[in-house]
Amino acid sequence: MKKIDIHNINLTELEKAVLKDGLDSGFIYDGTYEPDAETHFFCWGFTGKKERGAAASLVKKGLLTIWDEDGDTYVHLNITREECEILVG
Repeated sequence: MKKIDIHNINLTELEKAVLKDGLDSGFIYDGTYEPDAETHFFCWGFTGKKERGAAASLVKKGLLTIWDEDGDTYVHLNITREECEILVG
């Protein structure tokens, strides 16, 4: 995967909130957890239309990868937690 230069990315307040809330809640997998294969990723259903739009924008910017598998939605952060904290302030 191509390295993302976070210094060239501008986020809306909603995008920042989606990232922060997802990481704080453990719904966005950021690579720091190493439990087991069964719980390796966390599922998150983006509940609001605005939140889904912000998540789609984060995918477009390369910050998140989202996919569905067997009816579950998986979300992976494509930057480090430290880089994310810089972005969300």
